[in-house]
Amino acid sequence: GGETVLRLLQLGDTPVLAVEPGHGAPARRVVVAVDFSPFSQYALQVAVPLLAPDASVVLAHAGVHVEADDPVLAARVTDYRQAVHGAMARLQQRVPLGTHAVEERVLEGDAADTLLTLLSRERADLVVLATHGRGFWRRLVLGSVASAMVRHAPCSVLCVPGSARTLAAARARQHAGVTTRRLATTALDAELDRFTGRNAGRLCTVEVHHPDLGAQVLGEGLPLVGATSDRRAEEVDLMFGAAALAGRHITHRITRVTAVDLVADAAGHDQVLRVVHDGGDTLVALQ
Repeated sequence: GGETVLRLLQLGDTPVLAVEPGHGAPARRVVVAVDFSPFSQYALQVAVPLLAPDASVVLAHAGVHVEADDPVLAARVTDYRQAVHGAMARLQQRVPLGTHAVEERVLEGDAADTLLTLLSRERADLVVLATHGRGFWRRLVLGSVASAMVRHAPCSVLCVPGSARTLAAARARQHAGVTTRRLATTALDAELDRFTGRNAGRLCTVEVHHPDLGAQVLGEGLPLVGATSDRRAEEVDLMFGAAALAGRHITHRITRVTAVDLVADAAGHDQVLRVVHDGGDTLVALQ
């Protein structure tokens, strides 16, 4: 049932497919809710193998409804739509859809309501969405839409958790030759000092994953200041800056640390710092 699906999404980081009775065949008319984040990009990647060879795909983005009688507002709406179409094109470059016919829809209004209306109008047999997306200009938080889709969508629903681990998996799928290295506990502070030297100033997303609470994003677009560890390697401090702090920084302290992993791409560039701790893990995904 719908409540079971939502519970699975809350506790796990595995995609969940809720199949509408009588719709077991590969999907032929698919609507994918996109916000152009790594989360919704990964959801699209997961959905591709489920499509029928002749399937058509509708990429739907929930935008801003603006009464554009004013010329200035009208110009901004035009710029916004052009930016969305550009982001749609880049998404299709990153996730090739082969011979599938692709259409674009920019929705205006409440994300859940407009998406449900679109599903009915398109007679979709599958809707795909990430459950912890972060919106294009922060307009669409797909996590707030998932429950409405699971409970009310007139078709099957594929929900892909945008948890910290899913984000790491998305990065791994984008780069061949990705490697994961566990940092030595006995030299953790020196390892983190070298990590800081290589990456200070890079923007990052910080997310905490807890088995009972799911994934919680602590911040996005944060400039990395550095990372340090205590002598016993049981605490890790992550430091981030922000323009409003006038050169100062904020610190996120992680206690009862059990392991620290570093994910790098084929060229050796750091991608994700993962701190495993009692009750979950924290990921710093570098942009």
